[in-house]
Amino acid sequence: MSKEVSRRNFLKSTAIAGAAVMSAGALLGMPKQAWAQTPQYGGKLKFAIADSPLSFDPAYNASQYTARWLGFLLFDTLTFQTADMKIVPNLATSWKVVDKGGAWVFDLRKGVTFHNNRELTAKDVADHFNRVMDPKSGSHVAAALFPLKNAEIMDQYTVKLNLTSAYADFPVTVAKPDAAIIALESAGRETKNPLGTGPFKLKEFVPGEKVLFEKNPKYWKKGLPYLDSIEWLNIPDPATQVSALLSGQIDSFPELSKDYFEVLKKNNKIVVEEIPTGAHQPVVMQMSKKPFNDPRVVKAIKYCLDREKFVELVLNGHGVAANDVAVPPTDPFYHGIPLRKQDYALAKKLLAEAGYPNGLDLELITSEVRVNMVPTALTLKDMCAPAGIRINVKMAPPDTFWTEVWRVKPFFVGNWVGRPTIHDTLYPFFHKNSFDWNNPGGAKDKFNDCHLYNPTLSDLLDMGMSEMNDEKRRGIYKMSQAVIMEEGGYITPYVANYIMARRANVHGLVPHPLKISDFSTVWKSA
Repeated sequence: MSKEVSRRNFLKSTAIAGAAVMSAGALLGMPKQAWAQTPQYGGKLKFAIADSPLSFDPAYNASQYTARWLGFLLFDTLTFQTADMKIVPNLATSWKVVDKGGAWVFDLRKGVTFHNNRELTAKDVADHFNRVMDPKSGSHVAAALFPLKNAEIMDQYTVKLNLTSAYADFPVTVAKPDAAIIALESAGRETKNPLGTGPFKLKEFVPGEKVLFEKNPKYWKKGLPYLDSIEWLNIPDPATQVSALLSGQIDSFPELSKDYFEVLKKNNKIVVEEIPTGAHQPVVMQMSKKPFNDPRVVKAIKYCLDREKFVELVLNGHGVAANDVAVPPTDPFYHGIPLRKQDYALAKKLLAEAGYPNGLDLELITSEVRVNMVPTALTLKDMCAPAGIRINVKMAPPDTFWTEVWRVKPFFVGNWVGRPTIHDTLYPFFHKNSFDWNNPGGAKDKFNDCHLYNPTLSDLLDMGMSEMNDEKRRGIYKMSQAVIMEEGGYITPYVANYIMARRANVHGLVPHPLKISDFSTVWKSA
C-alpha cells in the first residue's frame, strides 16, 4: 500500500540521516592504507540491494538492478560489453553476420560447464532463446532481445540466431543481462536451483532479507573468481545503506544518492566514483488513460519544468538536463535540440483548452526502490503547482513497486539505467509494437509503458535499426527524438551520472555505464 509523502518530510528525514552519516564519517576518517594491488583470493563481499530478486531465471526477473547483477553472477552471456562500451567474446569466441543481415552465427567456447558440471553446447543456447522468445513463456525479455526471432543449432558448438529484420548492433543485444543463459532443466519463474555458467552459484535465498552466493570452483575463466562468496543484504533505505557502508557492515551497494556524495568523498575509508550515463527516472503518463489521453494535458505538464533547475534540485548537478528523451549528450546520436523552456502561461492555456480551466488534480506514485525517484516526484509536484496542476505524491513499498505500480498505474515515476545502443534507448519504449493494444492488461512483456501510438515514429525507429550508414542513422534518430519530445508520454528532465561507493579494500568493483559488473574480478585486501 502506498502512503502520501511531501518534500518537507522527505528533506527532514534526509537531513537527520545526513547528520548521522557525518558523525559516523568523522569517527572513521582515518588515513587511507596503501593497499596491495596484487589480487588476493578468499573472503566475502557484502553488498546491499534495495529489493529481493523476483525470480532467479533471467527471463522473469523484472527488477532491473537485480537482473543486471544476477546476469553476471550466476550466468554468462554470449558477448560482454566492457565499461568503455566495447563488445568482447564471452561464451561465444567469435561471430559473423549472415543471410544479408538477417541472422548472426556464434561460435561457442568449448569446455564451459553449468553449475551441475554439464557442458554448455549449442543446444543449450538454442533452447534458451527459443524458450524466452515463445509468447507462451510469459517472459518479459522478448522486447529487450528484439529483433531476435529464433535460434537454430548448426553443430555442437555453433548456433545461429535468426532475426525478424537486419540489425547491425545485434552482438550488443546478446551482451545484455536479459540474454544470460540458464540451463533449461533449471529454468522457470519459481526456480530454486538456477544453473548457470557464471562465477558464483546460489547457496541460500531468504526473500526480503538476503541472498548468498558461493564461488563456482569450476568457472571457465582460469583463476577466477577471487572471492569465496557474495552476500546480498536487503536494505531499501539509502541512508541505512550509507550508514552500513561507513560502519563496515557492508562493502558496497549499487548506487549512491547525491545527498551523501560530499560526505563520503571526504572519508578515507571509502572510495566514491562517478561516470556519465543515460540513467534516468522518467515520470510516466499512460496516454491511453484519462487525463493523459489528451495530448494537451501531457504537454502542459512538460511546460511546467525548469529542466536545468531540476538537475540541481534532484541531482545536485550530477547529471545533465534532458528533453523528455533519455539520450545523453555523450551518445553519437544525441539530437542537440534546444531544451524546452518553462512556460506557465502556455501550460495553463493548454489545460484550459483540454477542459481544465481550474487546474487538475493528479496522483503520482513513487518509491524509494531506486535512488532519486522520490525527489523527482516531489520536484515535479512543486514545479507543476503554479500552473494549477495539483499533484498528490504517494509512496509505494519497494517490495511491491515492480508488480503493483510499474506499468500498472497511469502516473508513476520509473527507473531505467543507460542503454547499450540508441535502438535500445528508444525502440522498446516508444514503438507501437512494444505494447499490446488489443490486450493492455496482458502487456507485461512490453515496455511502451506510456502507451504512445505513433505509426510515423515507429517507421522511423524501424528505419534507424536497419540502416547501416551512420550519417543517415543520425538524421533518422534526430527526427525520432523530436517526435518523442513533442508527443511522448515521458517526462524525462535529466539523465543522471552513475555514482558508486565502496570500501577502500574492495577492488575490481568499478562503475559501468550500464550499471553491471563482472563480479569474477572483484577481490578484497586485508
